Amino acid sequence: MSKQNDNSPAQFPKRIAIALGVVALLFLALRFVALDNDPPLYFVKHGQSLLTDPYHLTHHARQHALFDNSNLFEIHRWDNFKNSMVSAVAYVTFAVAGVSRSSANFAAALLSVCGILLFSLGIYRRRGQKEALLTVLLLSVNNLLFFYGRVPLLENGLIFLSGSLFYVYITYGKSIAGQIVCGALVAIAALAGKVFGALLIAPLIGALIYEYRSKALMPSLYVIAGAVGGAALYALVFYGGDMSRVFSYYLEQTTGMYGSPPGLASPLNFLKMLFTYGGESGMIQYQPLWFSLAGLALIFATLVAPSKLKNDESFAPIVFCALWLLVGIAGLSPFFYRPLRYGLFLTLPAGALSAFLLAQLLSSRIRLQSFARWVGPAIVFVVLWYLIVQAVMYLGPEQGKFAAGVGVMLKSGIFAAGLAALLGWFFNRARSFKLKPFGWIALGLIVAVMAVNQGSYLYRGLFKAGKALQGYNHDLAEIIPENAVITGPYAPALTIDNSLKSVIYMFGLSNVDSSLFDDYPITHIAVEPSNWRVALKDFPKLKHSQIVTEMVVRDQGIRLYRISDSTFPKTDFEMSAELLNRNQPDSALVFVNRFLEKYPGNLFARMGQITATLGKGDTKSSPALLKKLTNDFPENYFALAYAMGMYRRLAGLTQSRSYLQIAETLRLRVEELNPYMPTGKISKVGS
Repeated sequence: MSKQNDNSPAQFPKRIAIALGVVALLFLALRFVALDNDPPLYFVKHGQSLLTDPYHLTHHARQHALFDNSNLFEIHRWDNFKNSMVSAVAYVTFAVAGVSRSSANFAAALLSVCGILLFSLGIYRRRGQKEALLTVLLLSVNNLLFFYGRVPLLENGLIFLSGSLFYVYITYGKSIAGQIVCGALVAIAALAGKVFGALLIAPLIGALIYEYRSKALMPSLYVIAGAVGGAALYALVFYGGDMSRVFSYYLEQTTGMYGSPPGLASPLNFLKMLFTYGGESGMIQYQPLWFSLAGLALIFATLVAPSKLKNDESFAPIVFCALWLLVGIAGLSPFFYRPLRYGLFLTLPAGALSAFLLAQLLSSRIRLQSFARWVGPAIVFVVLWYLIVQAVMYLGPEQGKFAAGVGVMLKSGIFAAGLAALLGWFFNRARSFKLKPFGWIALGLIVAVMAVNQGSYLYRGLFKAGKALQGYNHDLAEIIPENAVITGPYAPALTIDNSLKSVIYMFGLSNVDSSLFDDYPITHIAVEPSNWRVALKDFPKLKHSQIVTEMVVRDQGIRLYRISDSTFPKTDFEMSAELLNRNQPDSALVFVNRFLEKYPGNLFARMGQITATLGKGDTKSSPALLKKLTNDFPENYFALAYAMGMYRRLAGLTQSRSYLQIAETLRLRVEELNPYMPTGKISKVGS
């Protein structure tokens, strides 16, 4: 183990080790609990991609399981989804457990957990039991990795492949075959995981240079050869050797949709994008202490890194993780589109670095390396500067994170420079310093704060989440024809729990498929208002489409449209919806009542029945229908908000204040269930 801290044993006492291991395994196992839950509402500020993107990735596996054809409509634009790691695992889980939200999410959780365990096992082999246990514990309780790791995103395939790469490097990286395999895993991480997985080649070669120094050329060339060979083999097997099909998708999804990366426009722009990445993307918001520890660990690693020609090989994993974190942030920051989920790529190295720092807090004495007294202040300056900017963004208002970060860059840079100079003076005077008993005290405080911070997110996300999406899936399959074909950004999320057919299409793509509705038998579109406006611009024929129903997902109203040239016979529900749109509530009520005789629990039909009943002025039957609706759906904020709007309408018709009081009670309940959605906005949907 590392020679620089001889008084820092690599192992915990047996009882502590067992306790930490049990806690970590418990939190890893919790990832597989209630997999049919909706994602946590508190991620709502970062867009709807947590809902719209995941089930695009399992689309082909779902079609294979349900229709024995993974490409039912022969659409090859999304072959990257089909050939992804998360899709491959979904084929297996669907075959074993059937198609559902739970089995799709199980595939993601399995990949994420296996990636964490492989990565932690790699830490164990070089860094010992103490840091391995702390690593797996930190990764198991990280709320971002926990909840994003429960939905089938490409990033979870990347987590698994990154963990596999790290383990192979640690275990077999000294052999030529191992170096070639490591290079191939980098290519597969980029192609079957996420394209920025290609960044892993930098920390891999950097760690080899640290280990081999002047003899690192050949190992590096073997890695590069493995990457080129792995990419070529992957393209040959899955794309017939046509890599243009791979890159055309990535070009469209990056620069095609969002333009040239602003961070590459100039050096100043790069610095602005770099220093605002953590705060604007949301990574710091949900794990402030976690990533702060990783930043401090970078400083600490610089101070204690063995620098002599004969290296301590146990430090190579720290070098690998430090470069992974630094290169990852630098590689992700220049782009205009920086969603929260991309940060999953940085959680593994940040966790290992944090564990490294926490383990060192338990040392009796820390010895500084000679070169750290000269290089250290520069590293301290950059990291402190970055962390100060992140702190300002974290403490600042929800809106304008980017502007807040840029605005404080100069002042924080001056402050960080002064602090770095002061620490540099200390480093030049001190060769070592004692930690006990302060290390244990600091560790206790850190663990306590992190437990409260991360624990609150885990509790709210796991035990306060509803199952609205699962209910929408069930009800949707009843209100439209069984042979319907749905498209739009929400189509995969609204069909994962039923057997309706769907076609992947996201409006707003740079390369518009103008023949989409001519080439494929699409009957319905599930879309929110902003994308619907884009859809009407790209496909003018859709302006004659009819609204079938509405729903609310998190903070967004979603409409289901039936396109005008669909020839499939309409269901009773669709007939009722059409008559309501024509302001014929009496006739609409006939059809919706007939529909409810067959499907009495359907939420959309129950709401349609109430709308039609009130629409024809029946104020005597409506209260009983509304009361039954709220009793049957006490946890569904959409149903309760709809009822709130109907009670207000009923109060206007009857001049009864009691209905206004009920509406106010429902408003408070809606805000409790979904504090991120203004009830005024939500109550307009369906009313």
